[in-house]
Amino acid sequence: MSRPLDSRSRGAAQRPASAEPPPDSTDAQVPVEAALELAEAQDRLTRQTDLLKLAAEEAKRAQDMAEIANRSKSDFLTNMSHELRTPLNAILGINEMLIEEFEEEGLDTYLEPLNRVQQAGQHLLALINDLLDLSKIEAGRLELHPTRVDLAELAEQLMGAAGPLAAKNDNRLELECPSDAGAIYADPLRLKQVVLNLLSNACKFTERGEVRLAVSRTRKGAEDAVTFAVSDTGIGMTAEQAESLFQDYAQADESISKRFGGTGLGLAISRRLARMMGGEISVTSRPDAGSTFVLTLPVAAAEASDTAAARDATSAMARGDAVVQADHRILIVDNNDDNHAVLSHRLRRAGYSAITCAKSGREALDTLRAEAFDLVLLDIMMPVMDGIQVLDHIKRDEALCHVPVIMVSVLDDPDRAARCIEMGASDYVANTTCDRALVTSVRRCLAGDGAAATPDHDESPDDR
Repeated sequence: MSRPLDSRSRGAAQRPASAEPPPDSTDAQVPVEAALELAEAQDRLTRQTDLLKLAAEEAKRAQDMAEIANRSKSDFLTNMSHELRTPLNAILGINEMLIEEFEEEGLDTYLEPLNRVQQAGQHLLALINDLLDLSKIEAGRLELHPTRVDLAELAEQLMGAAGPLAAKNDNRLELECPSDAGAIYADPLRLKQVVLNLLSNACKFTERGEVRLAVSRTRKGAEDAVTFAVSDTGIGMTAEQAESLFQDYAQADESISKRFGGTGLGLAISRRLARMMGGEISVTSRPDAGSTFVLTLPVAAAEASDTAAARDATSAMARGDAVVQADHRILIVDNNDDNHAVLSHRLRRAGYSAITCAKSGREALDTLRAEAFDLVLLDIMMPVMDGIQVLDHIKRDEALCHVPVIMVSVLDDPDRAARCIEMGASDYVANTTCDRALVTSVRRCLAGDGAAATPDHDESPDDR
């Protein structure tokens, strides 16, 4: 009779000989804790990624809002500048009419106060132009229109423009520019603006001294370059004062602003324009020993076709001596009665008497279709139908497209001028009530030298 197994024997019999003891609970917790830490790290990374995405979206929204605000400011200043310039140009135009008549009649007593009015008005126009330029640069809406510029001719033009500025403070104006200086490929309007600003400042801060413009060719690295050095014997400045010169609305110091006036925008705009043209402006100065500002620009040679076209354009612009025929019929389109009076007066003094005025784009088109005209002077900024729309209608109408159109504007805007020429305008004349560019343009167009090509009628104005 067999004896029953005790509990220890039964457990031993049931357990296989090769079985190992159960794992320690501490070893089992290690991979679990690592997995939890990894999950927490991934969660933190996800949250940080989401925060970065939100920050990037906020930054993008802020950038978009800033761009919209810049565009809105630019649009506002453009419209405001038109509203300011329209009456100001009328004042200057009528004042110029009085100056001319009093000069002819020998009434010299009235000339001095009238000339003061003219100078004050021109100063206001310059301030408006500076504000408009700065806003367009900040909004990225200022475009350059480079062409071939003869350096010797440019230097002579600059000397002519700076002459009255130098005479105001009894300064001598000197020029150093070799006749064989050659040419540069740049925007002529903006290049003139920058150098003339440097000359203007030199004349303003110098009394009974010398202002000198030196134009020369040099090397900037591996490129040919041109330098325009404007030096004076004026008040000069310290190194600390020179550092703040090119900041917006800044002058060397407050005492200079009070003594000489100015907004402090000229040099800031000039440096930005110089950099847009691939160049730079530098300054060296010492107190009471004068200053030298140097504009350096790359030559950037033009293509042969561009050079030829520029020479032809320059030659065409120079021809303004056509025989005046009093019976040439001219239509002035402008919604401002003062502009009608000033423009009509200037044309009559130039020998043109057959002048008709229209106060709106619709009236102008109706008048052109009812009567024959030899030339149209067309204002750009008009209510309901602006000058661009009127020009488009004229150039699309087979019965009217042959009539030359001169766009007239108080805005000296190269971008808008280029668009008008592309659409078929014969010329674009800015600030016509303050200078004699209008008469030259009118004579050229009536002589047949200023007719622009008519654009393709299948092209939409929105596509230009």
